[in-house]
Amino acid sequence: MFISVANSIHFVEVNTDLPSPENVLTADQKRAGYTIKTYCQRFKNTDTVTVQLGSDEATVPTVQVFMPHLEATIVPTLVSSYTTDPDTANHRYYFEFDVVFSSYSDAIQIKATQGNSVWISEPVKAEDLTEDLANGNLLRIDHTNSSKPSDNFNFEIDYTTGIQFFFYVEAVLTNFNYPREDTLTKNIDRNKLLESKLSRAAELKTDQLPEYMCQLLSVAASHFYYTINGLQYVLEDDDIEQVEFTNFQVLTQTVSQKDVLAFNTDNRGIEGFDMDIVTFSQNNNVTSTWSFTIEKERMTHVVYARHNASSVATYTFKAGTTIGGNDLISDFISEVDISDKTTWRRFPLHYYKGDSNQTIYIEITGVGAIADFYVPKLLNQ
Repeated sequence: MFISVANSIHFVEVNTDLPSPENVLTADQKRAGYTIKTYCQRFKNTDTVTVQLGSDEATVPTVQVFMPHLEATIVPTLVSSYTTDPDTANHRYYFEFDVVFSSYSDAIQIKATQGNSVWISEPVKAEDLTEDLANGNLLRIDHTNSSKPSDNFNFEIDYTTGIQFFFYVEAVLTNFNYPREDTLTKNIDRNKLLESKLSRAAELKTDQLPEYMCQLLSVAASHFYYTINGLQYVLEDDDIEQVEFTNFQVLTQTVSQKDVLAFNTDNRGIEGFDMDIVTFSQNNNVTSTWSFTIEKERMTHVVYARHNASSVATYTFKAGTTIGGNDLISDFISEVDISDKTTWRRFPLHYYKGDSNQTIYIEITGVGAIADFYVPKLLNQ
């Protein structure tokens, strides 16, 4: 059995190996003359946290909650399994259980057992976090990945179950700044602004925290979907500083907000043509196939894709110069995840024929998926 470090609650495996971060709880650490600090992770008393367990065995694990004596027994649910490999050692079974914090009045620890495999959680407790969140003493972190399972047999989280993780951390967002990217055209007598992109960047700085909480923040930031207090960010850099002579650390992350705050495009300032410099092909209701034309005087470099508001499933798509073709975009690299329906995703599609018009064919795959497509076409004269 295994419990991924991506889970909202941190577990260590109980075994007889030499002590390591994977088998020793924070309070039980021994580091010569170092000061060993303790920590209890906090959640809101109205929260329900889902924990996922993985295993190569089908036996349902036993989950017990201690406060500090045995308080409750939880029966995990088998949520997915992968058993087609001839080698049974590569079979994977995924179980999930919920921790309902309103059921516990004090700090708890969770014990998960399957055969000889035993895992114990770090202590967690329910509190009223309203004031700390409002005052900026705590940040809420949410993270999840694409619903596509890993291609590796030993992957530790199955995101196809729809699981999403969240936790709270003693940290602040600070040092906001606004990096920009400008595209200019220059000629003899003037400079012309063509495009300007403005984004928001910041630093996340934690208080002194145990190593597993800094690790959890780093793991969360590596996910495709990483939000801080409800806004989605992308990790640019992180730095960990060890607090001298203790088992605690301070983590600083440099993050950029995922969505661009401002974007404008001038009509290129080019005169002498009686047609638009940029035209578009768009379809906001594709359930199977769609085609559009690239006129002989135009070229394209990108196709934007997202979900229609009525879409209910992740989809992939392919694009080609023939019906069903994938010579321009392969469906192997074009997944559009249902977890974020509103964001346009950018897929390179470079094409220019020049001597005649060309029809481009797009085909989507995904039961229940409804796609929106948007293709800018540039004048090439």
